[in-house]
Amino acid sequence: MIRTLLGLLVLLLAFSSCRNNKDIVLLQGLPSEEVLHPREEMNKEYRIERGDNLSIQVSSMNPEIVFMFNKDQGNNNRVLQASPANLFFSSYMVNDTGYINMPTIGLVFVQGKTEFEIEAMLEKHIREYVKDASVMVRLTGIRITMLGEVTRPGMDFFYQRDVSIFDALSRFGDLSDFGDRRKVLVLRATKEGLVSYRINLLDKNILTHPAYYLQHNDLVYIEPLPTKGLRLAIQDYGVLISVVTSVTSSITTVILLLNLLNN
Repeated sequence: MIRTLLGLLVLLLAFSSCRNNKDIVLLQGLPSEEVLHPREEMNKEYRIERGDNLSIQVSSMNPEIVFMFNKDQGNNNRVLQASPANLFFSSYMVNDTGYINMPTIGLVFVQGKTEFEIEAMLEKHIREYVKDASVMVRLTGIRITMLGEVTRPGMDFFYQRDVSIFDALSRFGDLSDFGDRRKVLVLRATKEGLVSYRINLLDKNILTHPAYYLQHNDLVYIEPLPTKGLRLAIQDYGVLISVVTSVTSSITTVILLLNLLNN
C-alpha cells in the first residue's frame, strides 16, 4: 500500500513538472523587428538619496588650479582611468541629512537632486574660484538585491547607469528551475513610499514596463512555482516512508528472532 502511494505521488510529480515552451520562453510574441516606445516612467532620472555614493570630478584648462576641489588632489587622469570599484571607494557618500562634504566648498545638500542638477549647482559654486571649471557627477554604483528562486541570491553592485532586469538576472545566475517567470516582484523605495511592481518575464510588454530598468536599491524577488512545494512535500513523504519502512523491517526482524528463540 505504501509503495503504491509513493508511486502515485512520484507519477503526479512527473506530470506536474512537465512544462511546455509557453512556461519558460521569455518575451513571447515579440516580432523579428519592432520599434518599442518606452513609457514615460522609464525615462525618469534617478534622484539622489541618503547613503548613495557620488563620483565628482572637477576639471579645467588649468588642472593645477582645480586640485583643491578634487578629492584625489587633482590627478584627473588617475580618476578617469580608475576601476569602477576604486571610483566607489573614492566617492562622496551622502550623509543621513542629505549632504556631501566637498573640499574647499564644504557641505552641499544633494538629496532629491539628479546628477545633472548637482553638476549645475557645483559648477556655480566652483566658478566663483575657477571661471572655466566643469563638473561631472555620477552615481558610482547601482545596488540591487535579488532574492527567491535565483541561482545566487544576494546583493551586488552594478557599475553602470542602465541595468535591466535581464542584466540583473544574468549577474545572479539566472532563475532556478523552480523560478516562476510570470511572478517577479520589484520593490522600489521612492519619496512617496515603497512602490511594488509585478512583472511577467514571458510577456514582451516588459520591455516598456517602468520596472524593466532597475534603480538603485531595488529589491527583486522571484516567486517559486507551485511544483516546488509539491516536490518538497513528496521528498518529505519519501523520507517518512523510508523511516517507516526501516522501522517496520527492524521490528519484523526482531519478531522473527524471538520466534526462533522460543522454538
